[in-house]
Amino acid sequence: KGPKRIGSELQEQLETDDLWYYAIANAGVQTILQRLRDTPLTFETLGISYFGNDLTEGRIRPEVRAAWFELMDLVEEKAQKVVFVVGGSS
Repeated sequence: KGPKRIGSELQEQLETDDLWYYAIANAGVQTILQRLRDTPLTFETLGISYFGNDLTEGRIRPEVRAAWFELMDLVEEKAQKVVFVVGGSS
């Protein structure tokens, strides 16, 4: 089963046209980090849903840990509020 695109559903449920969403299927934290670096946008609320085995397959590699720390710093600059959904399979 592939990823479900929820952007249009969120837009309808929140009754707003002021919703920007970008799906990055099968991307690692580095890709998310780069996408946020590249956008000039700032957000009132930023949601990041991340499901990656790099967080559940044993110890987290140093480069993955460093990317998550950098992501935490960057989202503070980009958004007033941030919501994370993080998961993985083992």
